[in-house]
Amino acid sequence: MIERGSSSLYAIGRKSATRNVVPASNPIAKVLSARRWQAGFPSSPSFRVPKGFDPGSLAPIDPTLTTKDTKSAKMEFEDLSNRVIGSAIEVHRHLGPGLLESAYEQCLAHELSRNRIAFQLQVAQPVKYKDVRLDCGYRIDILIENQIILELKSVEKLLGIHEAQLLTYMKLAAIKIGLLMNFNVTKLKEGIKRFVL
Repeated sequence: MIERGSSSLYAIGRKSATRNVVPASNPIAKVLSARRWQAGFPSSPSFRVPKGFDPGSLAPIDPTLTTKDTKSAKMEFEDLSNRVIGSAIEVHRHLGPGLLESAYEQCLAHELSRNRIAFQLQVAQPVKYKDVRLDCGYRIDILIENQIILELKSVEKLLGIHEAQLLTYMKLAAIKIGLLMNFNVTKLKEGIKRFVL
């Protein structure tokens, strides 16, 4: 339990009657208390803004960074991600396993365009080395709205090298989300891996 006296902040243990005194000049207590005040929380009797403290000395809280905004951005991404995965499942439902990666790529491109999802096929990904951009032949299979990288495979089993390839593309392109999809499975859900940087 924390109590505020006129000149000190006290921490009282449950079983002990001794008090650990934290001076009112403690900058952490001042910052926490001022942040509560700036955020519009009412001061409680156990946690008050210290006398003489100027909350204007703190950097203002950015009103654009609210949990509501971050939740809506996350929901927008999840909606896009779900639409992309739904398109891939539709392709897999019609074609089944066993075809070449290029066939799945073209069919998925058709399905994405039907669902009005912006994408680019076979995007060249240069390597930046000491302020020089080198074209080393890296190609991103599908880039979705400059937000998600899709790396398509049609292999017996996904290996660590496939994951490393996607992670490398994500780092080079500065894209935070990647989906690795193996179409050579009976259920596509079992062949999808999601990566976040």
